[in-house]
Amino acid sequence: MAGPGPGGGETDTAAETGGSAQVDQDREMIVRKDLAVQLESVLEKKAPDILTEHQQTLSTSSRKKLEHFYDPVSHKGFIEIKLRSLEVGQQRYHKRKLSCSAASAAQPSVDEDPSEWLTVIKRMKPSPENMGPIKTAME
Repeated sequence: MAGPGPGGGETDTAAETGGSAQVDQDREMIVRKDLAVQLESVLEKKAPDILTEHQQTLSTSSRKKLEHFYDPVSHKGFIEIKLRSLEVGQQRYHKRKLSCSAASAAQPSVDEDPSEWLTVIKRMKPSPENMGPIKTAME
C-alpha cells in the first residue's frame, strides 16, 4: 500500500511546519547576535571610548528601562515620534481651537489703547517696583 505510515502523514507535516517556524526564529536570533557582534567590533575599532562609556546600554537587559522611547503601535522609536509630531499632517494629537467667545474676551476694551501700554512696557525696566504695571499690561 502507498498510504501514510503508522505515524499518520498529517501530524508529520504539522510538526514540520511548527519546526520550521522554530528554525526561522533561531536563524533570526543568530542574525541578530551576529549584527550585535559586528556592531561591537566596529565600535571597538572606531570609538573605544564610546564603547566603554556605553557598554552597559548595549546589553538587552539594560534597554528594558528605555522602552518608553519606543512606540509599539507604530513600531517606531522616540525620534521618529518627535519628528512626526513636527509635521502638520502626521501629528498624533491636535490642539483644541478656541471658541469665538474666548477670542472676543481676549480683545482689549474700547477705552484701552494697546499702543499706550506698549510704550509703558518698553520704557519700564523689569524691577520689583515695576512688575505690577508690567503684569497688568500683559494681561
